Amino acid sequence: MINKSEKLTPIDYEILSFVNKHGQAHKGEIENYFKHVDSIAYRIHQLSQPIHGESDLPNASFLYQLSFEQNYEYCLTDLGRHALENHILAERAAKLKSKKEWIRYGVTTAISILALILSAVALYFSITY
Repeated sequence: MINKSEKLTPIDYEILSFVNKHGQAHKGEIENYFKHVDSIAYRIHQLSQPIHGESDLPNASFLYQLSFEQNYEYCLTDLGRHALENHILAERAAKLKSKKEWIRYGVTTAISILALILSAVALYFSITY
């Protein structure tokens, strides 16, 4: 069970994104896609557990387990979709902030270089004429 205070990890968001892209995904498909992650079965289990204690409500967890047979099938709940959207929006905002800082730095640097060049040209003409 993931507590309210416990934040989702980047791999958790990747799992949510994978399930979101496929609509429904079997546990085996998720495990095959994330072969490089040793704890993938644990992460899937944690994401499918209710956040606020025991509950059978579909939106109490990030992933909803559709079948209870050998090959579990999962879909994204509204809570999972909301968490994924918030994560994507936060990433976009961080990238935009970074771009704005680089633009501000670039404009400031360009103005400084232009001022230095104009000062050098003015000094050259004041000395030669």
